[in-house]
Amino acid sequence: MLRELTRAAEGAGQIARGAERAHREVSAILADPLGRRALDRLLITPETVKENPDLLKSFDAYITPDGRRARIDVTLADRVFSDGSMNQVETIRRRLADYLVEYQGIHVTAAVAGANAESADVRTLTRADQVQSWFVVPIGVFLVLMIALRDPLACFNLVATMVLTYAFALGATHLVFVTMLGADGLDWKVPYFLFVLLVAVGVDYNVFLMTRLHEETAGHGFRGGIIRAIGQTGGLISSAAAITACSFASFLFSPLGSLRQLGFALVVGITIDAVLVRPLLVPCGHWLLRRSREVLAPRYSVSSENFRLTGVPD
Repeated sequence: MLRELTRAAEGAGQIARGAERAHREVSAILADPLGRRALDRLLITPETVKENPDLLKSFDAYITPDGRRARIDVTLADRVFSDGSMNQVETIRRRLADYLVEYQGIHVTAAVAGANAESADVRTLTRADQVQSWFVVPIGVFLVLMIALRDPLACFNLVATMVLTYAFALGATHLVFVTMLGADGLDWKVPYFLFVLLVAVGVDYNVFLMTRLHEETAGHGFRGGIIRAIGQTGGLISSAAAITACSFASFLFSPLGSLRQLGFALVVGITIDAVLVRPLLVPCGHWLLRRSREVLAPRYSVSSENFRLTGVPD
């Protein structure tokens, strides 16, 4: 009985000491200007440091001597340079900004650094450049084509088919790598570089075709000019496209997933442009736009001469 009473007394003493320590900790937290807002977070007070002097050794690696700057190491759940890790970096930055707004009257700043943070910054800039390129590149290509061809409808047809080729190649890449192979998503660099490279390659082939088409149309009529232009340029353009596609196909053997996706998208885009878009969609689109312009063109009649001047299709 005496032994049990002694144990009970010791336990009561420990409880009392723990309650007294908890009281001191809570009092120190409440006395701190930010303590009331930090009750749900870790807050180390000077008394905690006195009671645990070993904490000072770790502070040297994470806190500056003046105590104004601190470093916090965060390990992300997703792999380095992945979309998930970069999304987590952006989430941390948003939550930090929301949390630091609560500190009214105190200037507090926080920055997220590291490999994933740098990649997230590059991705943000690239996406902004990509949005600009979606407008600047087609407009610039249209103006260059206007100087070369002097035919607004033909220029519009070429720009529209290039955008269609880009959309098809990007969709096919997403279908293969994400839907079929189970990737997390397309790498953020693929859409940007795919758009620039496909436009650069496709414009050369289409300008060559349309220039030859205008030359042949002048001597053989519109329909005959299209047939002759496709027949005379088809072999050369298809050979150049095959060489370019084989060159980009080497990306498929890269250990980097982004290069494999980009290589597949370029091969698909260049192949579709050479096999379907250039020999079929571009001439058909040009033919339909030309016929529409002829049908919708105003008709003039000259009564004194007893005949009409009408547009006659070739």
